[in-house]
Amino acid sequence: MNRDRRIAIFSGLLCGLLFAALSSAGAQAPPPPASSETPPTSRRYAVVRAGVVENVVSWSGATAWTPPAGTTLVEITTQPGRVEPRGTWDGTRFGARVETAAETAERRTAARSRAIDLQARAAAAAALATANPGDAAALAAERTRLEAEAAAALAEAAR
Repeated sequence: MNRDRRIAIFSGLLCGLLFAALSSAGAQAPPPPASSETPPTSRRYAVVRAGVVENVVSWSGATAWTPPAGTTLVEITTQPGRVEPRGTWDGTRFGARVETAAETAERRTAARSRAIDLQARAAAAAALATANPGDAAALAAERTRLEAEAAAALAEAAR
């Protein structure tokens, strides 16, 4: 008999013994809540400070909780998928997430690096086209594509 089969049999026996011991000791599952006890329904709220969502919380209202000082609690009744930390709140609607200065710098640096890489690849395609006249048309098309991608990356870096 292989090891896995022995472990499965042993686990089954152990569970059976445990069940029998609990049954004989009179252990019972807790009774279900009375029909008058309905669990509170949790709702989602945005914690907003100066028009920017700081956090999204679920709260039933059954327990005492106070949002942080200087913030407002706004119940999320519409657009639940669009509400996220650093999103905006204009008093009636939630808006897109606000990019932090660090995220903007990181995005721009990555776009510049991509543009430099694409420009180098376009220059390499031009050099290969000169060295391989038979492939010149294909390499020229590749160079044009790479230059267009590089221009798009530079536009992203400037945004």
